Amino acid sequence: MTNTIGPRHKRQGDLLFIQVLTATRSKPHPDGRVLARGEATGHCHAIEDLSHCDVFLDESGRLIIEPRKESATVLHEEHAPVPLEPELWEVRLQREYQAEGRRNVAD
Repeated sequence: MTNTIGPRHKRQGDLLFIQVLTATRSKPHPDGRVLARGEATGHCHAIEDLSHCDVFLDESGRLIIEPRKESATVLHEEHAPVPLEPELWEVRLQREYQAEGRRNVAD
């Protein structure tokens, strides 16, 4: 079951996928198919098959996934797979507030 927040948002653990209208390619994503690595377990959020999509950083440094003709699937060892339809998707690491300040959500 995909964890869908709304028609333009999806979530997998500490990653939030937001559908965006435009993104200008700046450079390829340096980690290839890996979108984020877990801090405690070493598990990672990763694209199942890069032949189905492009992963890049845009001019403002946002991480963007652009599935081609079919959806791209994001995998993680502890979460359900997340299919991303052929649209532009920004990947954000969710943050949480603590009295000491904001920090990344631990996955």
